[in-house]
Amino acid sequence: MLTPLRRTKIEEVCPLVPTGDQYQYYWGTPQDVLRRVAVSCLGVVGFWILSFGLGSLMFLLSMISFLYWLWGPIYWAAQRNRRFRAPQYAAFWQGEVVRVWGTEEIVEKREKVNDRGRLVVSHERKPFLNLEIGDKDGFWTTALKVPFKPEHRQISRRQAVCCLLMSDEPEFERINRISDAYLPDVDVWVSDYPYLRRDVFGDIYRYLTVRSQPIIDLEME
Repeated sequence: MLTPLRRTKIEEVCPLVPTGDQYQYYWGTPQDVLRRVAVSCLGVVGFWILSFGLGSLMFLLSMISFLYWLWGPIYWAAQRNRRFRAPQYAAFWQGEVVRVWGTEEIVEKREKVNDRGRLVVSHERKPFLNLEIGDKDGFWTTALKVPFKPEHRQISRRQAVCCLLMSDEPEFERINRISDAYLPDVDVWVSDYPYLRRDVFGDIYRYLTVRSQPIIDLEME
């Protein structure tokens, strides 16, 4: 099932201003925070050196730089949201899980010298969920790969799956973007990055599944 959405609804379910989940995604690990703090400190020192004789503008830039560790995640999330919303058309799509499997992949390589002076290479591995989704009409099939979470164990073949498809073409002959996917049978989200406002998407899902016929333009009251 493919149901086009009005632009107003697209902007509501795909916010430009980052949500709390999106901010948390770019907040990152303690190491990421420390890196941003280091960049903030370097920026403050640089602007402080340049500020002699240049007045309040450099002071303002120094303050902005000082707060980079805090506003950085907002900026990066907003940029990602903007790119996702760039296609003109979006549609609610519902299909099913065609195939599901797990993999383990190397995400980081570390090198260090041991007590004997020998180089030791270690690899950090993480489990990933691989999900192939499609519909019975053969309109569209794709594969998703996301970091594995315990709730993903509930996923199995033939379960319903819903997401938003973004396209520059009104007939959706070419798909430019795909949102995070929702599996209503087990109330599980599959995503690397939370593109959607999940409360709004939930309203759209409930609205569409109650109706017995397709809707060309969705404009919920």
